[in-house]
Amino acid sequence: MLATSVLTQIGTYILYILLPLLILYIGYLIVTKAFNDMGFSSLEATIIVFVSFLLGSGIVDEFVGFSFSNIHLFVFGNWIVGINTGGAIIPVILSAYLSIK
Repeated sequence: MLATSVLTQIGTYILYILLPLLILYIGYLIVTKAFNDMGFSSLEATIIVFVSFLLGSGIVDEFVGFSFSNIHLFVFGNWIVGINTGGAIIPVILSAYLSIK
C-alpha cells in the first residue's frame, strides 16, 4: 500500500516535470519548422525567438533603462502612440530580411 502511494507520488512529480518540457519541445519543433519553411536554419530560428522573448518581455529594460517592449513614438491628446517590439519591429525586420534575401 505504501509502495503504491510512493510510486504514484513519484510518477506525479515526473509528470509535472516532463509535461512542461514536452510542451516546450513541441513548441520548439513548430517554430523551427515554420522558420525552416521561410528559409532560416534551426539555429537562426532559435536566436530570433530568444531575442524576441528578451526584448518583448521587458527583461532587458531594467538593465538598459529603455523600454524595448513598448516604444512610444508620440503623444496625441491623451493618447500615447507607439509600437510593440513583438508585433511591429521584429516582423518588419524579418520581412525586410526575407525581401532582400
